[in-house]
Amino acid sequence: MTNLLLLQYDKDHAEYIQSKDTQTLILMLRRISHSSKISQEFRSQPILRLLIDSAEELMLNSFEVAVFSTFLERFGWKEVSMSPHFLMIYVGLCVKKYMGGYTNHIQEYFNKKIRNFEENYRRWEERVKFNLDVSLVDINEAYKKLSSEDSENIVNYNFYVDEILQISPPYQIEVKDSSREPEYAAREHDIITRQRLNSSESIDEIIKSEFKDMNLSQKQEEIYEKVTSACQEYFLETKTQELPMSKDHGKKNKNSFLFYMGRI
Repeated sequence: MTNLLLLQYDKDHAEYIQSKDTQTLILMLRRISHSSKISQEFRSQPILRLLIDSAEELMLNSFEVAVFSTFLERFGWKEVSMSPHFLMIYVGLCVKKYMGGYTNHIQEYFNKKIRNFEENYRRWEERVKFNLDVSLVDINEAYKKLSSEDSENIVNYNFYVDEILQISPPYQIEVKDSSREPEYAAREHDIITRQRLNSSESIDEIIKSEFKDMNLSQKQEEIYEKVTSACQEYFLETKTQELPMSKDHGKKNKNSFLFYMGRI
């Protein structure tokens, strides 16, 4: 029975990864990570990365993320006695069960992954069960708040790059072709980057891709230098004064963007 549940989890998880609305989910989770109710003890942790990992493991859809946010705000962020990752898993599983979703295979997945998971989760669930009542109005308001376009025009680039580092996958060593000249390889990479800036991709999508294999221990100045260089090339070649940002930030004026990059 255990093997069947795990096989079902693998199947459902693969389908979830293929069909999920990644852009909306990350936008919503990013907003959750900005909550003022997150304790100081948790702020030293990569909250956005943990939120994304937890949502993917639990296969949360956008409406479940809205309830997830509501529960975290109501009672979740107060739970400083456990790790933020365990907290997110507990709250997320609680949401799945509250919304009437099938969770046997998800629970079995965590039973195999986390020691004494079922026992500890049930004890926690018993303690919070009286805080789980949420109306459709609450869900709708939370969904609109988390998924609506941000009208804020000023971007905190320090925090923006921190988020890129959080959602980047762990550094992996790659075997590269040593016969290629470093200068040629670097130039070719810059050409590809500029071509992508001329495409329909937003700047945050390009940054996430460009630096996905970067060693996270490297200084952030390397990222700033690369982004600024690529953007300068983009402005020269397109003869435009604006840079396409993420969906929720529209376009950024050239001088304003480079001014902020220069101050970081």
